Amino acid sequence: MCDRVTPPSHVFRDERGANGNAIPVFIVEEHREAYFVISYAIKTGLLPPYGNALVHIDEHHDLACPVLLGPADVRSQPLSDIFICTFEYLRICDFLIPLLHQRVFEELYWVRRDGLCPRSIPLDIRVEQVGDVYFFGVRTLKSRAEAGARCLPMLHTLTPSHTFATTRPVVLDIDFDYFSCSDSNGETVRIEITRDAYAALLRDKRHPWKLAFGSRVTCMEEGGKCYLVHRDYDGPPCQRTQNNEQIYNTVLQLLEFLRINKVSPVMVLLSRSQRSGFVPPKQGEFIESVLLTSLADQMTINVIELDELLTTLGLVCPNLESC
Repeated sequence: MCDRVTPPSHVFRDERGANGNAIPVFIVEEHREAYFVISYAIKTGLLPPYGNALVHIDEHHDLACPVLLGPADVRSQPLSDIFICTFEYLRICDFLIPLLHQRVFEELYWVRRDGLCPRSIPLDIRVEQVGDVYFFGVRTLKSRAEAGARCLPMLHTLTPSHTFATTRPVVLDIDFDYFSCSDSNGETVRIEITRDAYAALLRDKRHPWKLAFGSRVTCMEEGGKCYLVHRDYDGPPCQRTQNNEQIYNTVLQLLEFLRINKVSPVMVLLSRSQRSGFVPPKQGEFIESVLLTSLADQMTINVIELDELLTTLGLVCPNLESC
């Protein structure tokens, strides 16, 4: 089942003029917002509801497992529910597993600048429901043979020096941190707290935050304000920043990779990743400008920012008190 919606007539803009064959390019602020865009694309007929391939250009695989406070079905749920799931339940690193589990994508091609060997790995995704909470889990299998009769989504790992081919409809998904990335910034979250809360965290050796997060949480004082600092230590932080010349060359290398492999996407997703800090703040605009210009040189595109689309659709923050 696919709950179809009619796209607003003025959603897409093509600065070179209207073109019915133009490829839609959605720009989101953070990568989890791709979950909403994929649902919207299915409901408006831009993307088939099953069996697609995702070319995931990113420094990170984004295959963490979410915990959702309700069912996940991008085809049948209304966009208002998809909006809540996207902005209330998902993290930036776990939006892909629900889409793979729903078979929107049968193949995931993860492309990183380097450090990846070409491999094809079946992903065994399971969901456990406890009341209204859905716990996702995933394990990788050694081969297709281990999957037996089950048809599982496949993870393919690549770098721009490798080639691949697919006959499935392709979504091209590019995170700006592919071009310049700082995990140490992106994995650090700072929240202002009261001075009393700051003092309690320093004083209480059994503080609930210390019990729950250990070394991942600390506190600091700066400019007369107090902050709780959380560092998501999943592993040694990656510092793979590049200067503008290197970024420009990486964009050209990526476009050549797409050309050689004859990647003709039905739609493109671009994630700025600056709010989270994974992309250095002074480089985001440069990456966006070079990338959009390069894409437009290779294909006819229509560009839309997700916030514009949300406004057009009349979708606002579901919890006004927290906005």
